[in-house]
Amino acid sequence: MSYSRKLRDARWQRLRLKVMERDSWRCQAEDCRSPENSILHVHHKQYLPQRDPWEYPLDHLITYCEKCHEGQHAGPNQPRQLVEGQFYRWSDLPDLLGFEPRGYLPQDKAGGVRCGCFCPDRE
Repeated sequence: MSYSRKLRDARWQRLRLKVMERDSWRCQAEDCRSPENSILHVHHKQYLPQRDPWEYPLDHLITYCEKCHEGQHAGPNQPRQLVEGQFYRWSDLPDLLGFEPRGYLPQDKAGGVRCGCFCPDRE
């Protein structure tokens, strides 16, 4: 089962609701500046080998808003994870991906990329 499918599993959904309720439905990042009604995510503070997302104790999980959660996964020299269906400017891709993509992606008349598959471990 893919990780994204595991995140739709009822066991994970129940656990994440417990975490959000424990955290009073608020981002727990000290320096969070997101509006109060921001989308919330539950973050695994560390990943344990051979565990499904719902197989963690509550103290290994914390609630973050979408922006703060993204920041947890992108260090200062680490690329952010792209979101499927999200649109990105071509000029932003090197920073987002952590490598320079080749320029043969299909583009529309305005120069926008309509699809892309990015894998840093392949030439």
